Amino acid sequence: MRISLSIRPRLAAAPWRAHTFTAGFMQSRSYSDDRGINGSIKINENSIANPDMSQKSGDGSAAGAFEPLSRTSAVASRRHWLVDKNAIVTGGSRGIGEAIAIRLAQEGVRCTVVGRDEWALKNVVKRLDYWYEQGLHGGPAPKRSPIRMLDGASPNVHSYVVGDVRDEDLWPGLFKDKNISILVNAAGVQHTAFLSRTDPVDMRRVIGTNVYGTLLASREAMVGWLANRGMDRVIINISSLLAFRGGIGAASYAASKASVVAATRALADEGKSRGIRANVIVPGYIETDMTDRRFGYPAEVADAAMFLINNKYANNCVLNLDGGLSATG
Repeated sequence: MRISLSIRPRLAAAPWRAHTFTAGFMQSRSYSDDRGINGSIKINENSIANPDMSQKSGDGSAAGAFEPLSRTSAVASRRHWLVDKNAIVTGGSRGIGEAIAIRLAQEGVRCTVVGRDEWALKNVVKRLDYWYEQGLHGGPAPKRSPIRMLDGASPNVHSYVVGDVRDEDLWPGLFKDKNISILVNAAGVQHTAFLSRTDPVDMRRVIGTNVYGTLLASREAMVGWLANRGMDRVIINISSLLAFRGGIGAASYAASKASVVAATRALADEGKSRGIRANVIVPGYIETDMTDRRFGYPAEVADAAMFLINNKYANNCVLNLDGGLSATG
């Protein structure tokens, strides 16, 4: 099933509808359609050293809740089946992965976000705890960023894991002793260069993160889910418009994202008899801290992800969310 959407869904509680974070730091900007686990952040205050890249885990308990600057919109009512479910979101430290994690938290889902930037992951967990509480108590939600931290207690129902999705040893521990119902594979990297000028190291990095990392996470989910029948389990993968259109200097990236689509369809077929669904979102150009102009917003991709998660008839969907770019050929 392939669905094309040329409209922008409106989200009542979409914290990323305006600009990406402007308070506390400046971000480097370049092209991307799915901000993943790598990239740079330029700190202009409270400079923090680069985190250790080795695998670590935590619950983000160092800081408190957040206070929105605007209180003009309300959190949408929760789907009861999602409350207290558990989700793993890769690439959850920023961009599309973070936006999806926030929407899940609003619905009462307990999230584990995975990435390589520990500082960013800690801050995401604080935001998730805030949004979880806002959804839980039906409180108002800010329309836009920025938001500022306040001292105080945080429920710490969410957690993070620092690691590389290409690491085979990362995944068994993430799924062990956890009743995971939702897996979101949003981690992704890119390299832009003519293939003839692309170093094989960069090719392996792109294919390894975007394809092998997605397959490793999905494999670990399927191992547990196929062994135990459940009510409803779902995998959401993030592909790219370039999977279908190609692009100059994007051979490795386009190939990796096309592979994600093919893998999603295979997973949907493998899991359909066991209540396991697999869907893939194909975003166009998304405004993150790696883009220079307005295209789509991560929160709009998060809306699409929530549709695919909540609609139990949605399986094997390839959902275009590109503002009509794919219609131009």
